[in-house]
Amino acid sequence: AYIRGAIILGFGKQYVPGAGDHKRQGQRFQNNKLTSDRMRFERMNRQLTEIPDHALGGVTHQWLLATLRSVDRLREQGFAEKIETPVLIVAAGKDEIVSIKAQAVIQKRLPRCRLVNVENARHELLVETDEVRRLFWKVFDEFILN
Repeated sequence: AYIRGAIILGFGKQYVPGAGDHKRQGQRFQNNKLTSDRMRFERMNRQLTEIPDHALGGVTHQWLLATLRSVDRLREQGFAEKIETPVLIVAAGKDEIVSIKAQAVIQKRLPRCRLVNVENARHELLVETDEVRRLFWKVFDEFILN
């Protein structure tokens, strides 16, 4: 109700409380939730400093409403079960942003879904260590070629 009200009042493109623009200053490798690869983390931050328009900020009311609607749709009994498109979910085992349990729940409901858990990975699999990236691309290539 809050989100719908905020959108009706014209705050759809505004951040939800507690969210805001990307903060380029103060981004530290230690305790970051995105990657365990320091070199890639620092390169990503340099790139965002050079091209700030590429940075993602927090969640807006419109984004959150759209997300909640899609989650509700996926939770509808029988919806996911009818999806015949092959799906690959590569989960980051140390993800603190996306729920690994939720990924496992939807994987069980999708008839043609494979879930691969990359144990040592944080949220940004393609900004991870070489080992994690190799595993991701191996799994991805197998999925695409089969």
